[in-house]
Amino acid sequence: MKRVLYVHGFRGSAYGRGYKRVLNALPEGYKLFSIDYDEADCSHAREQILNFIDEFKIDLVIGSSLGGFITLTLNGIPRFVINPCWDPPVELCKLVEQDAAFMKMIKTYMPYEIWIAKSVNYQEKMLVKGFFGKYDELFGTKYVEEFSGYYSSYEMIDSGHHLSEEGAKQIFKNIDDYWERVRILKNMQKD
Repeated sequence: MKRVLYVHGFRGSAYGRGYKRVLNALPEGYKLFSIDYDEADCSHAREQILNFIDEFKIDLVIGSSLGGFITLTLNGIPRFVINPCWDPPVELCKLVEQDAAFMKMIKTYMPYEIWIAKSVNYQEKMLVKGFFGKYDELFGTKYVEEFSGYYSSYEMIDSGHHLSEEGAKQIFKNIDDYWERVRILKNMQKD
């Protein structure tokens, strides 16, 4: 059984609508986990998620929106990102009042924007697959081109920013092809 971790977006919850949509679309042979994390500090959030991955032997991480951004920083593990918040300082400023606590939070994400650009190698390109909603009301499709400059695999899905039932089904439509790609990558690393 493959173990999947769902990482929610900004101000989301571990067992909210996105989690339920992924759970309902999950093929047989998969078990879904979720986590609430400290979104006020990107480093701490990463630490919490990485510890969860190790403790529960997670095979695949699926991150949505801000959770997608954090998921992109988790090198070395298979990852799906759904409408990833490619630029948290810009996008989150549109959603909330920019008080001192918010500005402190944003500063914790800035180093990882640069880190993603520096850490993407051939292996990472093979491990990450992006899914972008055709009707994303928050980001539109503006980050698709930037994403595809780093990662080679993405699909447009029938969804808005918040994952739709149809979009969730589309994520798993070609899951076997994805695992074949991961298997090939692991075999290449052994040689």
